[in-house]
Amino acid sequence: VEKVASVTDGVPSFCCEWQSLLTPVTRITRPAGFGKTTALDAVQASLRENFPVVRVSFADIEAPDAPALEHAIAGRLATVFCEWQHLSECASVPVHVRRAIRSLFAGNFHHQDLSEALRLLCNAVHKAVGKDPVVLLDDYDVPYLEAWRGGYLREASFVIESFLMKTFKANRHLERGLVMGTLPVAFNGGCDDVWNADECSALDDR
Repeated sequence: VEKVASVTDGVPSFCCEWQSLLTPVTRITRPAGFGKTTALDAVQASLRENFPVVRVSFADIEAPDAPALEHAIAGRLATVFCEWQHLSECASVPVHVRRAIRSLFAGNFHHQDLSEALRLLCNAVHKAVGKDPVVLLDDYDVPYLEAWRGGYLREASFVIESFLMKTFKANRHLERGLVMGTLPVAFNGGCDDVWNADECSALDDR
């Protein structure tokens, strides 16, 4: 009987190898249909044994212009904050952070709040549980593709890249970050301006 290899078969060994990497952020690009989301489900399940996990997905975001794109991203982040809303009542989280979490949970995102949202959440998680969280971002490239299709890529790039930089690079309470998508987006100013990431693709042997 032939055993068909599952996309999740290598997840335990991947998690061990990934946690040993010096770079705190890894971006993996795989073509559509290669099981990115399924693999990320397995990674999340494996990591939760040892770390708090914050997960965001930009899958299927649609927006005709930049303000609509910001609104769509804010909606996804509000969903994430819903999962962590108990932190707004946690005594170990500073009062100003709890107040901000309540505001963000209610969907009150402004331009600056959008870029700071996950960094703020990571800070709150650290204060509440004493561990820095792992952040998983699925389909990170969808907002770029949507902006490119809509003809507002230049306007949207600043918002998206500010969010990525503050979440994955300028975030002292990030344990690790795993970012998945179908395309290796070339960021304005170069990838290192957004994050210091280890890059992998479906063609790699790891």
